[in-house]
Amino acid sequence: MQAAAYLSVEEYFALEAGSEMRHEYCDGVIIDMAGGSEAHGLIKDNTSAAFRQALTSRTCRIITSDLRVRLSMEDRG
Repeated sequence: MQAAAYLSVEEYFALEAGSEMRHEYCDGVIIDMAGGSEAHGLIKDNTSAAFRQALTSRTCRIITSDLRVRLSMEDRG
């Protein structure tokens, strides 16, 4: 098994800009992400709708996909 090469955040974004696949970036390692299925999409939408209906706080938002987030080491708990 070949060791994964470390990539910088900038290299990750360059890879993603030209890629048809989606990837996760974790501590310099790129991990392929699986594509979603119709069943996955329906479960995601139904779950999102239920959370949206249950949450009454204006400080909470439901975001389901296609958003890149960056967590610091402190956020990992």
